[in-house]
Amino acid sequence: MIAAIALACLVLAAAVVVARLLAGPTLYDRALAALSINIKLALALAAGAVVLGQPALIDQAILQVILGFVVCVAVLKTLRFRSLQSSLEARSEQEGEA
Repeated sequence: MIAAIALACLVLAAAVVVARLLAGPTLYDRALAALSINIKLALALAAGAVVLGQPALIDQAILQVILGFVVCVAVLKTLRFRSLQSSLEARSEQEGEA
């Protein structure tokens, strides 16, 4: 019963975040909303695991959160630097400071 209530709350929260995803004025707001949706889906998967009695689904939820975070960081880095690799200038500046 508690898991069903938690699942309903997560669906409501996801609906609010989808509105933020569509209305976000910047790409960073949209990326944050996408990461938030990913986390809410993982929480819903974990609540479903409790309801169904399938502990293997919790491992999948943890994996989904980790992969979603890595993808979000990669997308934000690509948007900021236009590349996943650091530039040679940035590397030489970092080595000069060290």
